[in-house]
Amino acid sequence: KIINMVIHDNGDGIAFWVTSLDSEIYGCVLYRNGWDGPTGSRGNGHGIYSQNRDGTKQILETISFDNYATGMKGFAEAGYAIGYRFEGNISFNNGAPARPRPEFNREQNILVGTAVNPSDRIEIVNNYTYHPLNSSGPSLGLGYLSNPNGNVVVQNNYLVGGLGTTVYVKYWKIVRFPVNTVIGNGQFISVHPPTNTPWNAYQWDNNQYFSTVTNPWDTPGRVYNFNGWKQATALDPNSQWLTSVNNRPTGVKVFVRPNRYEAGRANIAVYNWDLRSQVAVDVSSILQPGARYEVRNPQDFYGAPVLSGIYSGQPLNLPMTGSTTSPEINAFILVTTS
Repeated sequence: KIINMVIHDNGDGIAFWVTSLDSEIYGCVLYRNGWDGPTGSRGNGHGIYSQNRDGTKQILETISFDNYATGMKGFAEAGYAIGYRFEGNISFNNGAPARPRPEFNREQNILVGTAVNPSDRIEIVNNYTYHPLNSSGPSLGLGYLSNPNGNVVVQNNYLVGGLGTTVYVKYWKIVRFPVNTVIGNGQFISVHPPTNTPWNAYQWDNNQYFSTVTNPWDTPGRVYNFNGWKQATALDPNSQWLTSVNNRPTGVKVFVRPNRYEAGRANIAVYNWDLRSQVAVDVSSILQPGARYEVRNPQDFYGAPVLSGIYSGQPLNLPMTGSTTSPEINAFILVTTS
């Protein structure tokens, strides 16, 4: 187990290979790992680079951002990516530091896929990803060249991308995709089943979507608007299309994730579509009144806390400033100091 570590400015953050059976990464903070490639190439180096064949690797409650390539991935050209659970992670802005690639290009925040051996037994649950709405690059990538892959579950995630594909799902025989929010500024979902796999092999419903383009669903040979997608596939019968103001999502979404290894600690993700200067966050499930606390910004983890004091039982007003993604999104780490 690798628990509550801060790992930054390396080649790769964590290398997590097939020999580490049934291992776990939990509560870590990973940033600025990687390096620039040659002119015209993408960045190199990832927050987490992993392969797996036996048992299940767990990547949980980890914050991974501003790495030169992907935020976290199970990926192989000739190896294996079988048996993963990604849960409670906050992964954003990965690929942003790489130069001289165009400034707004991004890499996958979470990626699972292989070139040869099919991927299988993948769970992507309660994760929170982000690329700026004016950037390009997928936020969640599932599948690479291997065709077909086995079983993937994508459930209760909040997935934000930019001008290109936010989520792609390539060559999976069995897909469960319920209760997700997917937001993008372009053709934001690409779904390509294996040949001769019917749409009724997929359980895909109770999701929420937002895109600024007319036909945001990409499927083999066709693109669809929301109604056309539902009619062609019989998926998403109970899902919703979100309304917008000025071609932007609206409201504020807050996710508080308690840390099971350290009492009084939690990761917090805030999506601040209304661009407020501060957002009130209820942490009553984490702190007891009278506890002394600090709130740290993982984008300046070793700097001064953005907020500290003695908890009164009232929501904490967290500042949506002081980071490269402000004020649209911020992540925070709440810790108890006494």
